[in-house]
Amino acid sequence: MRRSISEITHLVAEQRASGKSVPEFCSERGLPEKQFYVWRQRARATESRFARVQTDQRVELELNGGVTLRVAPEDLKVVLEALR
Repeated sequence: MRRSISEITHLVAEQRASGKSVPEFCSERGLPEKQFYVWRQRARATESRFARVQTDQRVELELNGGVTLRVAPEDLKVVLEALR
């Protein structure tokens, strides 16, 4: 059975919240453990990694590779539009 990304994300979140190991969670629900790990990777790839921030000071974002992006509040909208 093919599952939607919404279903996969829900299952992964449910497993995390349960505090159970992946093998235990899958066994209880009759899910293939190996496939669950694939689903978990897919869910992680679609997760949003952003948070809402409000500030009157500059914003600093630490990016992969040790790069830090510093943006003044008045320029933030322009930078975000350019990144879209």
